[in-house]
Amino acid sequence: NEEEAFTKGQNARTMTKFAAAMMRSLQEMDYEKFELKSVPDFKLRIGICAGKVIAGVVGAQKPLYDIWGDTVNIAARMDYTGDKGKIHIPKATAHELMNLDNEGNEIEETGEHPLLDPWINCNYRGDIKVKGKGIMTTYYVDLTEDNYLVENNVDRKYSDAE
Repeated sequence: NEEEAFTKGQNARTMTKFAAAMMRSLQEMDYEKFELKSVPDFKLRIGICAGKVIAGVVGAQKPLYDIWGDTVNIAARMDYTGDKGKIHIPKATAHELMNLDNEGNEIEETGEHPLLDPWINCNYRGDIKVKGKGIMTTYYVDLTEDNYLVENNVDRKYSDAE
């Protein structure tokens, strides 16, 4: 029953930053050096879900490290139900990234739950049918044109609305 080193929000933020960096790398690739007849329009479609997983090594002859669990399955379903060039996430992960509770209300910073600063903006995508889960409310992570995360500082969270 060890304490987790990072919160779900912190883990989701790390994975989201990594996903955006992969998208930028693909966008910035110099395809001319490959001497292709036409430049491909590669765009990643990424699904992320923050939560608990089970991890372990499988195989005696050729050991492989793998992870399993509902979190992994939801992330895979976010991937294949998402759109090219987007990071697709379930409601719970979006709320973690935006410093919101399960009901979508602001959370207060506590010792148990530090706020993400800056927090990541996510846009409601809709309620979609997800295999094995039924209808799920999902979001897309808000990205700039050059695939950087749209982030907001905690102290300025609501200053734009005034």
